[in-house]
Amino acid sequence: MSLLLQLHDRSALINVGTGLAHRAREHRANALEVLENSLPRPPYQCLQTLVDDLPLTERIRLLDAALGSFQPTESLQEYLLREGTGSFTDWTLSVALRHGSPDSAHLNLLIPYLQSPIQLLRESAHIALQTLRQEQPTGALNATDIAPYLTDSTMSKSQSVNRLSYIQRVMVLKNTRLFADTPEAILSSIAPIIRETPYSEGQEIVKKGQIGTCIYIIYEGEVDISDEGQLLAHFDKGDFFGELALLDAEARSATVAAATDVLLLRIDQEDLYDLMEERPEVLRNMIRLLCSRIRSQNAQLRAGAVSLEAN
Repeated sequence: MSLLLQLHDRSALINVGTGLAHRAREHRANALEVLENSLPRPPYQCLQTLVDDLPLTERIRLLDAALGSFQPTESLQEYLLREGTGSFTDWTLSVALRHGSPDSAHLNLLIPYLQSPIQLLRESAHIALQTLRQEQPTGALNATDIAPYLTDSTMSKSQSVNRLSYIQRVMVLKNTRLFADTPEAILSSIAPIIRETPYSEGQEIVKKGQIGTCIYIIYEGEVDISDEGQLLAHFDKGDFFGELALLDAEARSATVAAATDVLLLRIDQEDLYDLMEERPEVLRNMIRLLCSRIRSQNAQLRAGAVSLEAN
């Protein structure tokens, strides 16, 4: 079920799990109907043999039919790419493209992804193509329909504007504490709405008292967080700030300035709210981290109070 949740509609599959666990037969039947509408036919048939109340002979028949639909000579990667976005998430297909490219006999599988309107898939297809260029004679590639894509000019123009690819953005998010428990398949859905914002050393990023509606993740460089000239914290690569304003859209509680030249990844409030509706663990992580920071600040305040009393 965990794997299916990453590949297909999460809310529907959660409801399916609840329905299959119900004692009432009609609830299980309704859950199977939802499952049938949510999954491709072969995996649905396999699951049906496990959860439906069917005679043993019928289970065997369904399982044989499901397994018979797979081509035994076809690799898993070729199956994923052939089925495409109609059956699998963009991130699943991205992984399939980047981890072992199709051989020259199956180059036709790459062409739809090289032409895809989804940048993540285009990036991944070009990575697969570059791998092929290293493994196959150039002449063999030029003799196919793949030849027009051998030049870097076929990549999206946004690559010349932004430093990070969508794949890199996903990895940056995954390596932050805020999104560490969120599957890459979900993080890939917010890669397109991340905005790269560079700042020069000494430049003010956030000013205390301003209304904040975004969170910043440090990709490169360091920042200082201060309040009325007093340094509160020093953050560097992988840290994030501004998350408190995302929860209440109130005025910023501190000023943030670039201690060095920095490159920040910004996620706006509305975009993050959409993600929280789909992935509640993001909200749970944010609350947990906020509590941790509040505890840390309380400990510092207590330590300061003890110091004052001692003096």
